[in-house]
Amino acid sequence: MKKLLLFIALISFGITQAQIVNIPDANFKNALLNYDPIIDTNNDNEIQISEAEAYTGGLFYVNYELVNASFGVSDCEALYPNGSQDYYDCIDLITNDTFLIQSVITDLTGLEAFINVTHIALEYVSHTNSLIISNFNNLETFKIVFTDVIYDETFPTNINLSNNANLKKVTINNANDYDPFFYGLFYNLLAEISIPNLNISNSNNLELLDVKGLNIPSIDVYDKLELLDFDCSNNNLQNIDVSQSINLTNLNCNFNDLTNLNVNNNINLTNLNCSFNDLTNLNVNNNTNLINLNVSNNDLTNLNVNNNYLLKSLRFRSNLISEIDLNDIIDLRNLNCIDNLLNTINISNFNNFNSINCSNNPNLSYLNLKNGNNINFNVPNGANFGFGNLPNLEIVCVDDINSDLVMRINNDVGHSVNYTEYCSLEPALSNQINGNSKSDINNNGCDATDAFISNLMILSNNGTDNFATFTQTNGEYLLYTNEGDFTTEVTTNLPNILP
Repeated sequence: MKKLLLFIALISFGITQAQIVNIPDANFKNALLNYDPIIDTNNDNEIQISEAEAYTGGLFYVNYELVNASFGVSDCEALYPNGSQDYYDCIDLITNDTFLIQSVITDLTGLEAFINVTHIALEYVSHTNSLIISNFNNLETFKIVFTDVIYDETFPTNINLSNNANLKKVTINNANDYDPFFYGLFYNLLAEISIPNLNISNSNNLELLDVKGLNIPSIDVYDKLELLDFDCSNNNLQNIDVSQSINLTNLNCNFNDLTNLNVNNNINLTNLNCSFNDLTNLNVNNNTNLINLNVSNNDLTNLNVNNNYLLKSLRFRSNLISEIDLNDIIDLRNLNCIDNLLNTINISNFNNFNSINCSNNPNLSYLNLKNGNNINFNVPNGANFGFGNLPNLEIVCVDDINSDLVMRINNDVGHSVNYTEYCSLEPALSNQINGNSKSDINNNGCDATDAFISNLMILSNNGTDNFATFTQTNGEYLLYTNEGDFTTEVTTNLPNILP
């Protein structure tokens, strides 16, 4: 009888033990035991399977202690623009009763038991082996930000988010890519994340998918008909098929190994960034809603944007493009075409245009910037504004030849260029005014002993049109003008070179 009772007791003990969720990470377990609203309803300092399944709220964990022990509202203001969604999410997290500041979690085992939660958001955590969040029928958002600041390369080998019928938003990032503030503090300690397998099959109601910086080799979004935002940048992808995602508005697939990208069916795209790939062609004729297009650092020889009349920002630096037709665009504001083979650039139709970098275009001879808005151009130094290494540039048309813009171009180009406010000028058909500038040091008239003067602005005017250039190092200048009688003069102060 005693043996029978002991046997029954052991069975009972085993069943009780089997009902407890295995949570080996002490920090994770502590966070769940002290969670608000309460998960450990029987207050036994364990999470039973029944308690995990009964919990239908959200699971939020943000380890800001690792970043800043006194993280608060002011930090949200410093990190994100006031009024942005990120700003409100940040405020929400630090003022919400469920906001927890704990030590870093390195093992998320046990999370799979919470099959009825609606939201999972875990930031600055680590995990190894597989992470399986499958058949969570109520799950709407899944967000995880990995860090390995303390523990080296503790990333999952597999993430399974399959069969989550109501899942709409997925964000999986490395802290390296996710938060510039965090990266600025720990950039020298962060390892490169690598997740060999990400499974999102049969989670077909996804609207947002952000999986940047995971070094995943492939991802299947073919059946994601509701997808609106897709960021798969900084991976090892050789192919993505978004042909069925006709509602897609934002696609960021830069820094991959793509050789082909088909966006013909994505007629609602407003933002496309496919820079730093291996594309040799790209058809955006059907993408008439595009506002921002970045195709930089590919191998494109042509780019047709005639149907993209809503474009405001166009970036195609480091390609092999020799001609770009911008005439059908209504309100272009920014253009970056560094490192191409362009012959001419004309942005005169765009009244709100204010930023251009066309450096390293060795064939560029004509640049028309006269749009009535030169006064608002972003003239100060910066990556979005530049005119360096343009050895064949001859003519630049501007609003005002006596402007900071002209001075900036002249400094960047480094050789004599003709500046005009008369934009119908063609060098081959124009008149020429040329000469030489010297300083008559000994006041005996110009002779062979006098010094040449470089970088003087020479201005010619016929009463209506202005033309200008700068003298070269040998004092010579050459002006192209239209027909008429012109007065030519030096407009800059002569240098004081007298002893």
